[in-house]
Amino acid sequence: MKKFFRLLSILLVVPVAACTLFTASASAATYDSDTSLSGYKGRIGIAGGAAVIQRGDTLPLSIVSSEIEDLSKLKIVWSADPSEVKLTNKGYSKDTQQWNADVTFLKGGVTVPVYATVNGTKLESDFEVLADTNGLGSWTIPSGPTYYQYSDTTGNFSVPINHSYTFKITANGKPSLVAGSNSFRYVSTKRSGNNYFVKFQATGKVGNGCGFYLNENRLPIAVATITNIPFKSDTTGLVSIKKNSTYQFMITSASRPYFAIGSSAFRLVSSSSSGNRYFYKTKAVGNPGQASGAYVNYSAKPVAVLKVA
Repeated sequence: MKKFFRLLSILLVVPVAACTLFTASASAATYDSDTSLSGYKGRIGIAGGAAVIQRGDTLPLSIVSSEIEDLSKLKIVWSADPSEVKLTNKGYSKDTQQWNADVTFLKGGVTVPVYATVNGTKLESDFEVLADTNGLGSWTIPSGPTYYQYSDTTGNFSVPINHSYTFKITANGKPSLVAGSNSFRYVSTKRSGNNYFVKFQATGKVGNGCGFYLNENRLPIAVATITNIPFKSDTTGLVSIKKNSTYQFMITSASRPYFAIGSSAFRLVSSSSSGNRYFYKTKAVGNPGQASGAYVNYSAKPVAVLKVA
């Protein structure tokens, strides 16, 4: 059983080093962070970093040159331990002449290496991630009592898209729990004795991550990732509907899906459900020839396209 503890004072001093072009490793790295390549004037290396990195933070990294030159012909492969880092390749930017990637740190209290293989040469940059609070925290009013709070949820977890999640915060003073990004929306707080039930809803896109911060702690107590909900639509492809007529979709899903029409040519007029089947009735209100996509769970592509006949 995890025990509460009394924290009388904390003094955290973070020295901020002067910025350099290439990232500096926190410990002895296996590979260099920059190199010379045939056909390029400058040193090619990994750039990006921060003075303080916490679990849940996302940092932009880039492959850059110490000289102004075209890097578009480079062959870049990013890599990292997927249990420690979520890595998103952003490709080449003509505006900045850089190869870019986003890294989200999934563990605290570790030094995380991130690699980039550039034209066959492997480069490395190490990032020191601060230790977690493990859901515990406390603060003291001068000449007053120390308050405590504890979260039932810590570490990494997932929430289905458009669904809600409730934290139970045990505290002897009213806690403040906030989402670190707009991918989760605060819904409500309910209290029962020293237990506070704080609800958030996953309103972002599939794959979005969000840290949750208790009483303005600098480290997140937990990091949530939005996941998709498997579903099946009875309608796919192109469907022609006469003006002022209706058409009903049946979406089969383990939980209620999000359904939307992409333009004003069609209007959602009703919804209902029976078991794991969800019914959405649309009406053709636009002019003949106009069309609209039908989208489920914020998908980038429509499951079907409706056309006014």
